[in-house]
Amino acid sequence: MTTAIESATGRPPARETYALVNYDGELCVAYSAPLQDRPVMLTNYWPVGVRVVSFERNYGSWQDGELTPDYLGAGEFLLRPRERWQPALTIRLKDGGKTQPVYTLELNYDCPRVRKGTETEYRNGRWYKLLKRGWVEA
Repeated sequence: MTTAIESATGRPPARETYALVNYDGELCVAYSAPLQDRPVMLTNYWPVGVRVVSFERNYGSWQDGELTPDYLGAGEFLLRPRERWQPALTIRLKDGGKTQPVYTLELNYDCPRVRKGTETEYRNGRWYKLLKRGWVEA
């Protein structure tokens, strides 16, 4: 498993997301979730066990993040097609619920800019700053 750490500004998204992505020619489900105790968005790439070329040959072409799967549980996802007339597709991770990620991306979110000397802290997925009236979202 490979891990990368990057940096970003702004606020991490408030909820978890799933996306179907191409990682090194392999079809993967990317699961992103913000950590509540520190300003980090963690993204794991879970392999499906199918090469992208094979998937595109059978189901057509697509772009990273374009197909958003719904998690059904136990390593199964439901892909809803863009067109209503197309049937939905169920995909399963390589080893079901025991699949290990092939790649993990840790995206650190820097504190937003505040006036010099203003105390800041990160809690419950948000940055806060201390003003005279108390803690407010930064």
